[in-house]
Amino acid sequence: MIQATRAFQVLLVVIFMVLLWLAITNNAGYADFLKMSNDLEKVTLTPITTVLLLVLLGCFFGLIITGLKTVTDLFEKLRSATPLSFETAILLRRTGIFALSVWVAEQIYGGLCAPLATAGNPPTERIFQIGFGINDALLLLMAGFLFTMGHVMVLASRVNDEYARII
Repeated sequence: MIQATRAFQVLLVVIFMVLLWLAITNNAGYADFLKMSNDLEKVTLTPITTVLLLVLLGCFFGLIITGLKTVTDLFEKLRSATPLSFETAILLRRTGIFALSVWVAEQIYGGLCAPLATAGNPPTERIFQIGFGINDALLLLMAGFLFTMGHVMVLASRVNDEYARII
């Protein structure tokens, strides 16, 4: 899992670099990508909206890449000699916070992407879209589960530490 998480981080960097290159060298191709990925009929990009979209995407991918570092640390700690420790519990709880943060960032990115991509369209063809689906619900449940289990492990490790001091 450590290697898979690191590979995913590298893949996200490569995807961002490809999209950045596409936006710089082929603005129409980048507009076609945005139409396809956001289910839009017409995308009109200006240099400013292109930059704003790339900054948003960079922030979103940066959050994911940074959060995946916490996941990698968690997997490394689980592989160590003391997998059920206070540090593991903290990392598990942080992983839940990371999952929630990704959901929030996805809502922000998705909510701003369509208006920016269609800002250059005539007024009747500008779009704002936001949604909530089963994937959102599952991600929120997973985030809550990870956070709760991490918190329970933090409490259990504190009780275990107090018990060890008594004995």
